[in-house]
Amino acid sequence: GVLTKELVQAWIAKKSTDSDRNQYARFSLICQFAKYMERVGHSAYVPERDEIGKLHKLFMPYIFSHEEIHAFFAAADALTCPPKSGTPRRRLIMPVLFRMLYCCGLRVSEVTMLRGEDVDLEAGILTIREGKFGKTRYVPMSAELTAVCVNYDRTRLVGGQDADWFFAAPDGGHYDTRSIYSVLRGLLWKAEISHGGRGKGPRVHDFRHTFSVHCLQKWVMQGADPTTVLPRLTAYLGHNDF
Repeated sequence: GVLTKELVQAWIAKKSTDSDRNQYARFSLICQFAKYMERVGHSAYVPERDEIGKLHKLFMPYIFSHEEIHAFFAAADALTCPPKSGTPRRRLIMPVLFRMLYCCGLRVSEVTMLRGEDVDLEAGILTIREGKFGKTRYVPMSAELTAVCVNYDRTRLVGGQDADWFFAAPDGGHYDTRSIYSVLRGLLWKAEISHGGRGKGPRVHDFRHTFSVHCLQKWVMQGADPTTVLPRLTAYLGHNDF
């Protein structure tokens, strides 16, 4: 029935494996719990914000402008294959892969883990299997993006049932996020979009943020009520809540 100061301070103390964000999450949780205990009549110590030290500024997502998006995909479409390249099909894969990231707001792991059977080119629907939180969902594509995927599918390498990656890497496996980030940096430079350095973006994940913002912009300009379209966006992105 009592939440002591000693117990609270032990709970919010920074561990060797903690980031600032992890520590702050524990601090926020115990604050809410302590205030709840007080409201229902129990004795509880409510910690002050300065007890966990200075919180470093959290990363702010980079939202591409519409002009930057056009410049980025112009650079992606202009990719070439250098002589004796170890990645001869990258110029065919990356324009489609990044369009999926932006046009569907997918997480990069969701794109790289797509198999041939997950891309329904007739219905224009992606099956995202075991995404974040272990959720599987269906993601409809626009007619334009579906047509891009159909054209790409005519050239893609088809593997066996266990390794038929829609975007197959040169070794036959799937691309990892580091490879995608490396390509992103090169395309940003060609598109003349400034990069703030490691950890400052734009990141690959910022295509997902930009998709969300551009969707909301479009809906509001069309006169939609944000409170009615937000649940659709939430479901489409595979989020658990708003």
